[in-house]
Amino acid sequence: HSKDIEGCGICTEGCSTPFIIPTGAEPGQVLTYDPDSIFQLKWSDIWMVGNATTGGWESRPFQIKLTYDSSNGIKGYPGVFYFDGPFTEGEFKFPLEERTFEVPYLMPVNVGSDGLQQLPGDGETCDIKYVERNDPDHKWKVSAEQAGDYRLIIDTDKMTMTVNRK
Repeated sequence: HSKDIEGCGICTEGCSTPFIIPTGAEPGQVLTYDPDSIFQLKWSDIWMVGNATTGGWESRPFQIKLTYDSSNGIKGYPGVFYFDGPFTEGEFKFPLEERTFEVPYLMPVNVGSDGLQQLPGDGETCDIKYVERNDPDHKWKVSAEQAGDYRLIIDTDKMTMTVNRK
């Protein structure tokens, strides 16, 4: 099954992995891989949850949904999500489904013994990883000094998060 997304179709049901496919492709048509025409969409939605966010730990549903950059204007290619908003002192992580904590997440790679990674500084990028079922439960930590307005950019192709303070 597919639906039209700004000139492309997206297979989300009946396929093993979602793909963005050029509009006009016929069912059963064999498509050759060309990075300029087909992009594997790893996740169609990403949420943010945590006491560092305005949504807190509320999970029915999660209160903050990242925006998908459908114009490819941020990085020049698909697979980029972003968040514009405030952080307070606390922690956060990125669930990949809308409800409950027992879902897959995007989490930091480089954590301390406490399972936390300090929010990178302005203009810095850190690696992220896919974690099945919230185990281990790693999060980013925002200090009181880091509280403020940010743009976070999640690149699902490179599996990175870029932090820009506003």
